[in-house]
Amino acid sequence: MKNINFKSLLSILTFVASAVFAFMFNSCENNDDKATSAPVKITKVYLEDAQSSVPDREVTFARLGQTIRLEGSGFTGVTKVYINGYDNYFNPVFVTD
Repeated sequence: MKNINFKSLLSILTFVASAVFAFMFNSCENNDDKATSAPVKITKVYLEDAQSSVPDREVTFARLGQTIRLEGSGFTGVTKVYINGYDNYFNPVFVTD
C-alpha cells in the first residue's frame, strides 16, 4: 500500500515539475521589434501648470520641480528620461506614439 502511494505521489510531483518548467520556458519571448528601436525625436516641450491662466504652453526652459510634457515620436519603449544628465521621474503610463 505504501508503494502505491509513493508512486502516485512521485507521478503527481513529476507532472507539476514538468508543468512549471513548461510555463517558465514558454513565458520568455523576444520583445525586440522595430518600434522600440526607432530614434526618439522631441518636437516640442510644454510646461504643465494647472494654476496658470495658460495651463500648458510651449517653453524653451523649465525650472527644477516643474512638470513638463514632451511631444514627438519614438517614445515607445522608453524607460528612463535624463535631463542634463540627471535621472528624472518618468511615468510610462502616459506614453503614446
